[in-house]
Amino acid sequence: MEINTLPPISNSVQIERVKMHREFTMDALHLHDFHEIYFLLSGERRYLLGHNIYDVSPGNAVIIPKNELHRTSAVQGKGYERYVIYFYDDTIKELCDNIIGFDFESFLSLGCLEFDPETVAVICGYLEQMQGEQAKSDEFSLAYMRNILRNVIITMLRYGKQKNCEQRDDADKIQTVAKYIRENFSDVITLESMAKMAFMENTYFSKRFKALTGFGFNEYLNETRIRAAEQLLRYSNVSVSEISEKCGFSSSNYFGDAFKRHRGYSPREYRRMYKKQG
Repeated sequence: MEINTLPPISNSVQIERVKMHREFTMDALHLHDFHEIYFLLSGERRYLLGHNIYDVSPGNAVIIPKNELHRTSAVQGKGYERYVIYFYDDTIKELCDNIIGFDFESFLSLGCLEFDPETVAVICGYLEQMQGEQAKSDEFSLAYMRNILRNVIITMLRYGKQKNCEQRDDADKIQTVAKYIRENFSDVITLESMAKMAFMENTYFSKRFKALTGFGFNEYLNETRIRAAEQLLRYSNVSVSEISEKCGFSSSNYFGDAFKRHRGYSPREYRRMYKKQG
């Protein structure tokens, strides 16, 4: 499974507007060390965020925390237009510390938000201002963009309503399976057992899982386990064989092969690289 990791953004806040006139689906899962606010202007998108699946409509926003796997895909062959704001932790914490009751982690966990038409117009106005400031790029632009971002977040917190995860076309069952994998990856998990959990025949389950998440069942399972292993390799002194067992791999050899195939390094090489950086 291909995982795309974006390079760092050049400023503490950046905005991007993209319009696609044709159907487009991201080829790979996607993660980065900064946060995103995704705001859809037109079209329809299906958004996989962690183990949640959302059908995103115009005027909806998706809050994507850093280092969270996500992917967008086409719905009914439509084009679309969207904004994305990229920002780091310190940008928001610094700006929002004085907001009574503001909880940064709670904001990042909101998932998908919907708004009434008046609020959509207000948010669109803020995003246009932010894009204009980025294009202007004088000595005051970045400060102005940060303040606009603060207003965007306050508006979303004040007027946003959390949108339910997608519940049609078996998505609720697939979502339950994906959540189970994320919470129980160290257990013995098979396609057969998860198909049974979803009340589906094996082949149909495999096809629906791929259609709704964008990648195969075993790919998702392995990626979930490898991400857990990365944390242990970086931040613990647990042996590689123990990590293999803790993360649900059948053997340390299989773990080593899978890790190198997904990350380009052996587990030991990965650990040395990050210990050296630290």
